[in-house]
Amino acid sequence: MSVFRVANRYASALMSLAVEKNNLESFSADVEFMHNTMAQSKELRLFLSNPIIKKPVKLEVLKEIIKSRSNKELTGFFEFVISKNREELLPDIIKRFLEMRDDKMGILRGEVICAVELTKGQQAKMKQELETVTKKKVELSFKVDDKIIGGFLVKAGDTVIDASIANQLRRLRKKFSEQN
Repeated sequence: MSVFRVANRYASALMSLAVEKNNLESFSADVEFMHNTMAQSKELRLFLSNPIIKKPVKLEVLKEIIKSRSNKELTGFFEFVISKNREELLPDIIKRFLEMRDDKMGILRGEVICAVELTKGQQAKMKQELETVTKKKVELSFKVDDKIIGGFLVKAGDTVIDASIANQLRRLRKKFSEQN
């Protein structure tokens, strides 16, 4: 079975648990904390995927990481995942859970890449425009990349809007090369 399918099943089970306990926001905050921790720590990911390290040790480390914020259900879920030898999939499970949460709450996460730093007003206007188009709550992160020369590039879900000068130059170059 593919990693995505397995992660999807576990994430669905976690989502069902969060909804059943009527505690999606708290679960989401704790899961997001774990997501950020795992994303920042290659050592933790390697530790969890190491087959030599015993399951109780892995569980204790996870409990220690989340002890100040986690609820018992989430700790129990981690224990279940480890008991099924799926701890190396925890980052994928967590990522999929957060995607499911965003779908359920009507949130679209995206990234805007610009050649120069946008003002707060420009950022707010871009967010508002995307919310109008998508009819979802949009949460954007903004990045500066001078390689796009000018304009912007938006990546939100499966949609990419490339209004960069670099893209326009590529298209012109392609069009001119086709004419020759």
